[in-house]
Amino acid sequence: MPSLAPLRSFALAALNLLYPPRCAACLARLPAPGDFCPPCAAQLQPIDGPHCRTCSEPFSGRLAAPFACPNCRGQSFAFDCALSAWRSSGPLREAIHRFKYGRHLHLRLPLAHKLRDALADPRFPPAPAANWFLVPVPLHPRRLRERRFNQSAELALTLSKLTGLPCRHLLRRTRYTSSQAALNRPERLRNLAGAFSLKPRTPLPPHAGFLLVDDVFTTGSTAHECAAVLKKAGAGPVIVLTVARG
Repeated sequence: MPSLAPLRSFALAALNLLYPPRCAACLARLPAPGDFCPPCAAQLQPIDGPHCRTCSEPFSGRLAAPFACPNCRGQSFAFDCALSAWRSSGPLREAIHRFKYGRHLHLRLPLAHKLRDALADPRFPPAPAANWFLVPVPLHPRRLRERRFNQSAELALTLSKLTGLPCRHLLRRTRYTSSQAALNRPERLRNLAGAFSLKPRTPLPPHAGFLLVDDVFTTGSTAHECAAVLKKAGAGPVIVLTVARG
């Protein structure tokens, strides 16, 4: 049977000719398929130094041991920790905004690549005793009609294809809430209280861990409310996984 590799190569070349690959941030044409052009890639800021053991907030000083940042010190989160490999700034922030608010759905793949980077964090041990499931943060139906897609669900489904981790839509948003952008953490918690629930007739897989997927982690208010619903239903470890740390 003849190999299909030459045909696939021809099809890919034709596709790149009709729809040339472009940078996820600045839209510059790329010489080969990729995520970011070299100038934008050079501006991406990894979280590779000291960072908060709970929320991954980076710290510019020198610390020999894990620490809790001011946002997490004295707080009790329902999730075990929040993982991000990148800071929400520059080209990555631009790509996230274009994806989320500009409905550039093709950006789910480059952003899912950045999301996958967080799985290399040693705080995510894929222990044999736990089956891990991806769970996207849900949108309220009204917000979903306005935006026409759920960015967290798109990221979770794409990451599932990249990693083989199963994706489960376990949560629903039961109450429409105002925008969180201008609120501080206590206001965000009050705004989100009781806004999420488990979907009806959706038992959790036994002995499972859950990766709660979202685009950006800021104060952790949304993640806390979602994780609390999962933990109340009997979830094992709940780890928040985001493309970037705000």
